[in-house]
Amino acid sequence: MIGKIAPNGKGARGLASYLLRRGRGKIIGGTMAGRNPRELAREFGALRRLNPKLNKAVAHLMLSPAPGDPPLADAQWQEIAERYTEAMGYTDTAWCAVVHKDTDHQHMHIMACRIDIRGKTISDANNFRKSEAIVRKIETEFGLVAVPTFSDKPSVRLKSKTNKKTNHQGEKAMPKTIAPPNPFDPSDPQYATWPHAFEPGRDAAELALVISTPSIVQPGASCGAPLTKMQCTEMRRAIVEPDYHRRMQSLFGADLTRIHRHSAGATLYFKQQGRIADLGNTLNVFGGMDEQLAAQRIVAMGRERGWKTITFTGGANFVELAMREALNEHFNVVAKGSDQEAILARLQAERQGGLGAAAAPAPLPAGAVAAEDYNDFAFKEIEDFVQQVAPEPVAPIKLPPQVAAPAPKLAPPPAPPKPPQIGTLPGFLNMRERLQERRDRPPPKGLSQTLVQPPKSSGPKGP
Repeated sequence: MIGKIAPNGKGARGLASYLLRRGRGKIIGGTMAGRNPRELAREFGALRRLNPKLNKAVAHLMLSPAPGDPPLADAQWQEIAERYTEAMGYTDTAWCAVVHKDTDHQHMHIMACRIDIRGKTISDANNFRKSEAIVRKIETEFGLVAVPTFSDKPSVRLKSKTNKKTNHQGEKAMPKTIAPPNPFDPSDPQYATWPHAFEPGRDAAELALVISTPSIVQPGASCGAPLTKMQCTEMRRAIVEPDYHRRMQSLFGADLTRIHRHSAGATLYFKQQGRIADLGNTLNVFGGMDEQLAAQRIVAMGRERGWKTITFTGGANFVELAMREALNEHFNVVAKGSDQEAILARLQAERQGGLGAAAAPAPLPAGAVAAEDYNDFAFKEIEDFVQQVAPEPVAPIKLPPQVAAPAPKLAPPPAPPKPPQIGTLPGFLNMRERLQERRDRPPPKGLSQTLVQPPKSSGPKGP
């Protein structure tokens, strides 16, 4: 088998598009939840925000069988990819293995992020030596054709091969992964798969995808009351305290099998299927946990935190189960959206109806009067007493009919004023017509109609 390491790159979207374009590649393993270039790039972006200073954060590794090797099945490719990435130091980060079978010679590409879930950079020092060492082991374990390494070729044999300080300078032995004691009974089906079900890399990538994508809604809960930045910090700080494991163990008992702490919080693993991601002020359920069991565990963790109010996310069935559980624990449930408000109103109506039926009074004995009916009973007795002592009714006196007086005649309403003349002007007399009109005017009465002749002037007479 031949192992190749390409130079580190900047963008995960371009590499993912090359590996999966036109259906040429098939994802056979990894710790990533995405199944197309867009989803894979989004998960890489979530991890890159933990260490934005690292420019080239995408590693590209390739494994190719020798020409004489038989074709490998997908399960074999998956196991090879897991061993190879673990030896190269990509255990606690997002990586994806893609097999290409569209050519005569099948091969596998591994796309990995050089930033782990704690935000630290994964060193690429001595990558070629590490790759050669793990490839030799894979050839031996899977019965593949051994390919000579670069240092085995006579023409390029290293001169100081026996110098251990030169060859192993800066190298550290890979720590062996020690599996914890199996918490399952031998009769349990999960006993045989433990600890393969524990996948911190996949869980961290899935959690980062949910946090960075608001459209993905997981079953979960959060504190319903608005929190300050300091309160959120205090809730997250409680996860890293030494007694966190003891408190969770006392809460869930033997059902809790493992607690894995990471940079975002902690992940709780249970015997049954599913896990809970604890982010301090937010709890998310992953892995297909039973909804009734998830609702009970979520509410129990909120009660242990001392929450007074709680709000839920997820499907309608989970929200209804969680709200019912929270109301039984006397939480103040805060609904999000009209759908949750309708569910909460229905549950509250059911609780009020059940309490009313339980508090109904016992049937009264014969002749007894209920307390709320005592006033009606007293008023009924008073009415009977008044009817008994009241005198006989007297016939009313008939009065002669009164003749109505005639209505006074009203004066006719005044005529409305004539509208002003519009469009023409009244006629005016000129001077001659006015003089003629004055001559024709009759003289007033009492005045003499004799005209006084003016005196003749006494001027000089002519000759």
